[in-house]
Amino acid sequence: MPASQGDQFDVPGAFEIPLFAKKLAQSKTVATCAATNWYAYALGRDLGTEDACRLAKLNLALADAGGDVRDPEPLAWVLVQAATLFWQEGDPDGADAGFDRALLAKPGFPPALVGKARVALAQGRSSVAVVLLQQAFEARPLAETAGLLADARRLSGDGPGAEAAEREVLREGRSGDGRTLSLYLSTHDRDADEALALAERELATRDDIYTEDALGWALYRKGRLSEARAASDKAMALATPDARLFYHAGAIRLAEGESTAGRALVKRALALNAGFDPVGSREARALLGTSAAEKKVAQADLGRK
Repeated sequence: MPASQGDQFDVPGAFEIPLFAKKLAQSKTVATCAATNWYAYALGRDLGTEDACRLAKLNLALADAGGDVRDPEPLAWVLVQAATLFWQEGDPDGADAGFDRALLAKPGFPPALVGKARVALAQGRSSVAVVLLQQAFEARPLAETAGLLADARRLSGDGPGAEAAEREVLREGRSGDGRTLSLYLSTHDRDADEALALAERELATRDDIYTEDALGWALYRKGRLSEARAASDKAMALATPDARLFYHAGAIRLAEGESTAGRALVKRALALNAGFDPVGSREARALLGTSAAEKKVAQADLGRK
């Protein structure tokens, strides 16, 4: 075997198969090949140029995990990312199957549990979502998981449980995930000042489309529409197929009086993923309502004056 400029396995003299296997498993070349094939397997199709960005991220994740293809976590992570694509594209059944594959690769993997919970919430199975989210939060206490758990418990009729989960959202968000906390507060139309301050602080260190979206939504709740529109436009700059981004952009335009463009974006959000968020998707449907009662609900939900 000739030595390459990258991974080199040629060594003089005899070698032991276990040592060779270890080096092969930790090879960057093998890891890249594995990530590519795992991702194609998870998507059920050949990869194209549109997959290059996500594939690069998967290779980075594999490298961060130690670059050993024998480790089940990178495979589970790849499968979760692929399943998330199905979820974002409005295929809950495909997404659920993908999250199940991830759990087969690594049982109890928190991101896969959270993904399955999102699907369950979108399908009206809030009690199932509660179980999955409780398990995920116990294994990996994140603000986003706690927020979904609060929503799931509330939908299941467990008010005290939802309040307990919200306290975890606040604790985890304030200790290290300001963007998630900002989005949670804005989504639930609460503590607008804190939501805005958190988003503004995040922008200084994590200026990407999702931080711009959180900032735009916080500004929207504060009634600062022109600033909200500017932030939302930045969030939409890459035309990322994310229903939440479309919904926020549409709601902001509607509040500015751009009825045609706003309704089109809200409709696009629901067409892409009708259950993108337990609160946001309900607001989006109400915002498109034509009856007086539905319009009243939309105005109340969205905090419009």
